[in-house]
Amino acid sequence: GGADAFEGGQEEVRRMHESVQASALFSEGQRAHVLDNLAAMRSNLGRIQTADNASQANLREAVSIRLAILDDNVQGFISAADIDRRER
Repeated sequence: GGADAFEGGQEEVRRMHESVQASALFSEGQRAHVLDNLAAMRSNLGRIQTADNASQANLREAVSIRLAILDDNVQGFISAADIDRRER
């Protein structure tokens, strides 16, 4: 149900946060940007639980946009050279 999806979403955001903190692929500025986005995503997910239907729709949209930004950040921040360096 909704609560299970919420818990899974919160857990996934927590795992992403830990992964970004531990990653050597991001500069300090990039890491701060991604972690801020994840913190806002976690906040939005938390507010979904108690929001009315109209607000829930807006918060889901916000989370969706934040996920797209996160994906763009990860794709944009990581170059082929970074991947080569990591695999050594």
